[in-house]
Amino acid sequence: MKTGIGVGSVVLSAAAIGCGMLGGASGGGGNVQNAEEKKDVATLKKICADAEPGVDKYDACQAVKRLEGASLADTAASADCGALAASLDSGHVTITQAEPLAKIGAKLISCGRADAVFEKIAPAGDYGDGGIGLGALLKMEDSGVPLVKAFVEYAGKTAGPRLLGFAATAHSNSGDVAANHIGLWLSQRKHYDHCQPLAAAFRDAGEDAKAGMLIYFADGHCKEAIPLAVDLLASDKAIHRRIACANLGVFGDHSVLPKLQIVADTDSAFEIVHLNKVYYVRDSCRAASGKIQLRGR
Repeated sequence: MKTGIGVGSVVLSAAAIGCGMLGGASGGGGNVQNAEEKKDVATLKKICADAEPGVDKYDACQAVKRLEGASLADTAASADCGALAASLDSGHVTITQAEPLAKIGAKLISCGRADAVFEKIAPAGDYGDGGIGLGALLKMEDSGVPLVKAFVEYAGKTAGPRLLGFAATAHSNSGDVAANHIGLWLSQRKHYDHCQPLAAAFRDAGEDAKAGMLIYFADGHCKEAIPLAVDLLASDKAIHRRIACANLGVFGDHSVLPKLQIVADTDSAFEIVHLNKVYYVRDSCRAASGKIQLRGR
């Protein structure tokens, strides 16, 4: 699943924070690879602007984005924080690695712009363990950035439908991916002692944000978050109902059994497997119900 903000990338504007061009024009003769190796942005920009549509033009434009993205990360420590935050999602620069994103994120945390980190950097890349945003969060924490404190404070202040920027974004799944990356980070680092305030913060969050964070709440056996999963049982999205059932199987209790049973008996979502209908949400809820009953009270 992609975030919709580039192909596995975060896009930022170097121009918005006053970064100049990297290197001078070298008259590289249109050799895109050679110009990029020399960090000759002037030549690359000329090819990008003037060349006929084709591979060279596309490659030159992408090379400009990569080089300006690297420059943006390298100068993040001395950049104006407001302008740096404003540059996120501009489309002018591409960053496809976690380390430069972590540098930008560290600067933003240091000047109180946690919102930009968790709403714009966290959702970068693919859903799951390979996501660039997840890698950036892990690297930030490894470098000593007080990221857990920043997230708990951010979530508490932003609690509600706009948490993780979901309501404000044009990308329908960005809250989902951001929450998934954040949940994986918190779970991998076993920050389960923050379960209660985070469950309260996500109580009225958007469905996608709740679904993405369930991995953290389930892994931490956070009983305070059970109502979030129960909410998703009534989602219009089959994937959310399936996620809710699967996670309730991990941390749910007997109080959720009646609603699990309703979904297990009535859910209409199916897929065709070897010419047979497979009601995957029903199956997930039945499995969850069985796990809870086997655990006992």
